[in-house]
Amino acid sequence: METIRVAEILAAFSLTTDMAAGMAVEKGLRAWVMATVFARDALGAGADTCRTVHETALLRSVGCTSYAPEPAAPFGDEVAFRCALKHLDPADRAPTDRCPGRGTAEGRRGSHAQRL
Repeated sequence: METIRVAEILAAFSLTTDMAAGMAVEKGLRAWVMATVFARDALGAGADTCRTVHETALLRSVGCTSYAPEPAAPFGDEVAFRCALKHLDPADRAPTDRCPGRGTAEGRRGSHAQRL
């Protein structure tokens, strides 16, 4: 029987969270690599600390989709709403064209999920 490492479960969970939050594909995994390399190379962290950074980075977005009903109630599509908020953050230069469903909530109050 094959064993599954905790890191594999966390990576899959991270991908799912990225998709649910409308983030770019593998955003969480890129943050994990950057955090782990930074801890190891720039800070000179040991193996135990790097493992903690590794797992913490993969869990950083846990709960980010838990408040989806709050923006969905007044704005409809919460993913499109979060993507639209990028326009209001001058520090975030990421293009918003990658946002799935961008503009789908414009001009309407309530989504299919709300009507169920």
